Amino acid sequence: MVLDLLVPPRCPACGAVPTSVWCGVCLAHLARLALPGLGAEDLAPGVRAVGAYAYTDVVRDTILAVKAGGRHDAVDGMGSLLRARLKLPAPRPGLAVTWVPTARRTLAERGVCVPRRLAGPAARPLLRRVRDTPDQTALGASARRTSVAGAFAPTGPAPPAVVLV
Repeated sequence: MVLDLLVPPRCPACGAVPTSVWCGVCLAHLARLALPGLGAEDLAPGVRAVGAYAYTDVVRDTILAVKAGGRHDAVDGMGSLLRARLKLPAPRPGLAVTWVPTARRTLAERGVCVPRRLAGPAARPLLRRVRDTPDQTALGASARRTSVAGAFAPTGPAPPAVVLV
């Protein structure tokens, strides 16, 4: 676009002119932040939580740029890296990729449902929000669990395997 020539997009982590979504330095640093073994943790029988990257430096700065800085142009790049790192499979019978629905006020503020975009084009809605929750930013893990308990309901029967972004 002409605007990109006049005002080139900037790396969402450091502000340098990037070669893709991130500049070469941040992209190399991002590769070093990949969690070994996907940081897997079994939460309950049949429920495993995984993480793709450590939430620090380039990862944190990019997420904050998207969420608080309006850098929606970085969401698709983040989603592509996330899905590749997690080796999210192509849709197949019995498996679905979905996302946590964004609160109405957050969607109005940001103009985009970040989790939906991160989940990718093959994702489908399996959850709906049944009540709003307070801002989670300042809450610890335990308070977040309490805050969101009962805030979501399934849209219908769930497939046997679900990947939640």
